[in-house]
Amino acid sequence: MRILDRLRGLLRGSVPDDLRAAGLSEADLRGLDAAIEAEAARTPVIVLIGETGVGKTSTLNALFNKGLEISHAKACTQIETEVVGDRGGPITVFDMPGVGEDVDADEQHIETYRRVLPKADVVLLILKADNRAMTHVQTTLRRLTSEGMLDPNRLVVALNQVDLLQPGSWDSMINLPSLEQEHTIDARRSDVAGKLQKIASFPARQIVAYSARTFYNVEGLFEAMVLACGESRAWLLADRASYADFNQLVDPVVADANAECAQ
Repeated sequence: MRILDRLRGLLRGSVPDDLRAAGLSEADLRGLDAAIEAEAARTPVIVLIGETGVGKTSTLNALFNKGLEISHAKACTQIETEVVGDRGGPITVFDMPGVGEDVDADEQHIETYRRVLPKADVVLLILKADNRAMTHVQTTLRRLTSEGMLDPNRLVVALNQVDLLQPGSWDSMINLPSLEQEHTIDARRSDVAGKLQKIASFPARQIVAYSARTFYNVEGLFEAMVLACGESRAWLLADRASYADFNQLVDPVVADANAECAQ
């Protein structure tokens, strides 16, 4: 049962004896119910940003099961794309144009960011995990935060394509990194954290390594987004969960063996 459905069930019933003894009335319950309904009517807004080619659209697909066109030949998102999901309730996602493609285009895109970012409950800054050139990312992040376009508390830094990191190799049988690659992923995440947290102060838990292609740690990415959403909105985003499961890409032989062991 969804969180919202459980709340509705509680608030539209009778007042429990212990709460009535504490002074809560039916009118109070109805008022809480109305407040929750008003909050639920404000659709959660997720904004995806990052340089061109980092996998914003594929991340969107992995998080919200949307079949969007992905282009490997050219940047395919030229203006913000608003996508409304409906699995478990509506959610609005703005897939923003990537910066770093062209100097003149970047300035136009910044104006789009200035208009859209303040609407966000969560902002996903998506980076390629194997890209060590962080100067442009640091400069962009400094500008977005210093000019008030981006609240760092709402930021989740998403390190995509960890399945391609070396040294080490991806174990396609179990759809997980090898032990050597796990060390590589941890080291890369630590390096990015050090470089970005000196630009903007935000919790380390909001830096997540994942793979949109293999669905590795997409669940962890969504959990970080819920935490970044803030207490008053986190429950509503959690209620909309529909992310992809990495187990669907595990080799069937391995999956069957795991299922037998679990019985």
